[in-house]
Amino acid sequence: MSSVSGAKLPAEVKPIAEQAKQAFEREKFIDSERLYDKALQVAPNNVYLLSNRAVVQFRMGKFKQAEESLKKSLAITPEDSFCWALDGIVKYSEEKYDDAVNSLTRSLAINPKNPTAHNYLGITAAQKGWFEAAQKELETAIQLDPKYADAWFNLAVTQTLKNPPNKEEARKSYTKAIELGAAKDVAMESQLQQ
Repeated sequence: MSSVSGAKLPAEVKPIAEQAKQAFEREKFIDSERLYDKALQVAPNNVYLLSNRAVVQFRMGKFKQAEESLKKSLAITPEDSFCWALDGIVKYSEEKYDDAVNSLTRSLAINPKNPTAHNYLGITAAQKGWFEAAQKELETAIQLDPKYADAWFNLAVTQTLKNPPNKEEARKSYTKAIELGAAKDVAMESQLQQ
């Protein structure tokens, strides 16, 4: 989510956007979506409002609505790396892996230093069986953000999926993920002990 203070918003919308952001932070997603909808009635083409509503819709599992919000946002600002990354994440969540690759690649063409986009491109590549590409993307995410626990965990998963699996490296990556706060994963621990 973007900061309200840095957003280009009409003055009458700023308090509503701030309330929406606070509701989101308290995980009151229904309230947050309702407030973003209210703000969008005043400023229907505001990219900040559209993209943040998409984040809320994504968190609520409303993937189609999130896609629509992002489609509107990207029609206004087609070079918005954040929106392309979020679009890729939504499509990954819908198991539309080819579309996810396209959106995430577009995001990274605009901003190659986005660890989240690299992480999701990595796990999408792994879903498609492209393990070398997946490992490269996950390693890039970690280089950009060495404390990115999810990327470390996803790297461990990818290392176990390669043929042959690299369990020694997977153990190191998994251990690092746990040290950084990732939840323990019983299935992963079982696989690493085999």
